Amino acid sequence: DISTLQYLFGLKLSEAIRFDSSMVQEKFIDIPRSISFNKKDRRVFISSEVQKEFITKSTKNIAINMITVELRILTIHKQKLK
Repeated sequence: DISTLQYLFGLKLSEAIRFDSSMVQEKFIDIPRSISFNKKDRRVFISSEVQKEFITKSTKNIAINMITVELRILTIHKQKLK
């Protein structure tokens, strides 16, 4: 959720929109300069329990969504091969 990323971690709108689970490290989020608001690499520390819970849930949801998309792609390819 974009607004939750903004609220909990202080991300700018453009950073929250481009957020990717690969940016999440154990204790912080790495915001690369390619998407950061001020074009500089920065780190946002994950310090509160609410932040940790949000990251855990988000990462699981992203993984589930990726698996679902991959299964759909495989289904489409199998149908095309028939």
